[in-house]
Amino acid sequence: MQKWFKKYLVFLQGISLMVGVSQVVGCDFSDDFYRPDPILPISKTGFANVSLDKIDIERYSYNVDLLHDLDKILVQADYDLQNLDYQVSKDGTAITMDADLFRNGNYQFIITNKQNSSDQIIANLTISNSKHLADNFRVTQLGAIFDYRPKSILTALMEKNLNSLGKITEIAEQLTAVDNYEYNYNEKGEVIGATLAVDDVVPQEIPTSFYGSLNLGFSASGEPVSPTGTWGIKLDQLVGELETDLATVDKNDTYSILMYLITRNLGLYNYLGVLINDLDLITVQPSVGENSKYEVTFKTKPYEWQNRPLTPKEQNAEYDNFAHYLNDSDGITITFSYFNFKKQL
Repeated sequence: MQKWFKKYLVFLQGISLMVGVSQVVGCDFSDDFYRPDPILPISKTGFANVSLDKIDIERYSYNVDLLHDLDKILVQADYDLQNLDYQVSKDGTAITMDADLFRNGNYQFIITNKQNSSDQIIANLTISNSKHLADNFRVTQLGAIFDYRPKSILTALMEKNLNSLGKITEIAEQLTAVDNYEYNYNEKGEVIGATLAVDDVVPQEIPTSFYGSLNLGFSASGEPVSPTGTWGIKLDQLVGELETDLATVDKNDTYSILMYLITRNLGLYNYLGVLINDLDLITVQPSVGENSKYEVTFKTKPYEWQNRPLTPKEQNAEYDNFAHYLNDSDGITITFSYFNFKKQL
């Protein structure tokens, strides 16, 4: 798992350096080589008095914004929107205009004048910023997980979908409520997974948080096994001496700081489920310490060793208020400088 995480870090570091690579196909008989017509971002035939010069497809992140601007241009050119026909396809398959146009995919819109079929606008737009759960978590079979609590499920989900680790704060804030989970059982009454659902309707405006549903498959062993090899140990005993000065970071919320700490001490990744469940990540907040640097102290919840309850209902009740693997009321203090790089752009 640690090897996977290192690959993920290399992947993140490489994003800003990536360049497009083109493959060139040679052919001695270029005149006979079939070249399909290029797919233009946007084109039109007919539609007198309509100019698409101001439509730059690359600046659109949402279909609704593109359609809004096209409607505005058509109305300004004295076309009645009631006389226009709108067709849409996603990834080559026709869908309706009432479908969820905020989902990831390659969209093509064809606008035709009902009164003159030679008037036509074709626009192509790729959406890649969907907030739908199914677009953010492609792998849903999680295998054996820590236990049945939402944070344990989400930890396994992020480990199977490493690109989601950068969204850990959103995930923690929006997806940890027990009410969002409906546990699924087999004929023997054993938990075989859960359905995670939150705001599972087609959005009427641009989504700002996760929505949709996921059918997750997983199991948990009947007896708890301590990933640390023992019970009730302190944070600095997990992987030896920790590097606690994070230098400069661009996010200062609790979950992001925890992930920065893990990137500085990669061995901690093996205990991500333990950290997320046993640390008090709710009441702790960063504060300004010495030399104008921020600091935050990660401590565990009150420690209580006990046999883990078998059912999701029991695990999500009083059991979740305590730490069961780590016991560190003193905690460790993390220092860092904060600079919001995105805000400066």
